[in-house]
Amino acid sequence: MQLQTKNTKKKFAVSGKRKIAYKNGETKVSLDKLFAPEYEEVMAQIKKKVGDRPVRPADLPKGNWTEQSLKVLKERYLVKNEKLEPIETPGDMLWRVSWEIASAEARWGSTKKKVMASAREFY
Repeated sequence: MQLQTKNTKKKFAVSGKRKIAYKNGETKVSLDKLFAPEYEEVMAQIKKKVGDRPVRPADLPKGNWTEQSLKVLKERYLVKNEKLEPIETPGDMLWRVSWEIASAEARWGSTKKKVMASAREFY
């Protein structure tokens, strides 16, 4: 079986009302039978394994932000309250994103200690 790359095209055929995917003419998979868990279900599994996101460690470096970058962060990316006022700092946002990316590895056996190490590295 060949790996799917940019140069190889996924072929589809219709069998009745079902769409069938073909890879190199060897594998037949009915697309209506594929299953992916809901986002909430995945996040619950991760939270069960590694718990809530810890507070940003104090020893992490602080960013050097320009006035323009702070403006964009406040308008688009920082978590806001009901009055649309930012309730996190740019450093907190970086930690939030770093933790979320690192914690995804918990689904495949990473421990909380490994997740924390990865989050610190990503930060």
